[in-house]
Amino acid sequence: MTAIIDAVVGLDVRPWAFEARQLGPITPGQEYTAVIQTDFGLQSAPQGFGITYKFALTATVRGAPQPFLRLGYEVVASYSGSGTFAEESLRQFAATYAIVQVYPYFRSFVQSTCAQMALPALTLPAQLLLKHQPAPDATAPGFEPPTTH
Repeated sequence: MTAIIDAVVGLDVRPWAFEARQLGPITPGQEYTAVIQTDFGLQSAPQGFGITYKFALTATVRGAPQPFLRLGYEVVASYSGSGTFAEESLRQFAATYAIVQVYPYFRSFVQSTCAQMALPALTLPAQLLLKHQPAPDATAPGFEPPTTH
């Protein structure tokens, strides 16, 4: 992964798509859980590579059967530089290094969208590191999403 970091000479981050849907009511003071699901894809380019990240957030009032909010956000990070890298190295780079560069864009989207929709602010973790695997199933036994309020 160090070889990739050393080879990158430029970065361009661009939001690509977003969605916000309020699916139900929430009143001030209600506790809720927020689950973030992530995925990414790799693209090759003549002078570098790109990583497309997809973020999905679902917020549910504790004890409610359905979420009250669903947000989606897609962002593209285009890296310029020289070199050819193995796909597994690029996946590791995307899951640990590049995610730190694009996650703040998602956090900003969540905060501004909640404010514009007059919803309580959703507090998200400051950093998000990925293991490239399917997002956890929120309905699986024993799964405990983080609690915010």
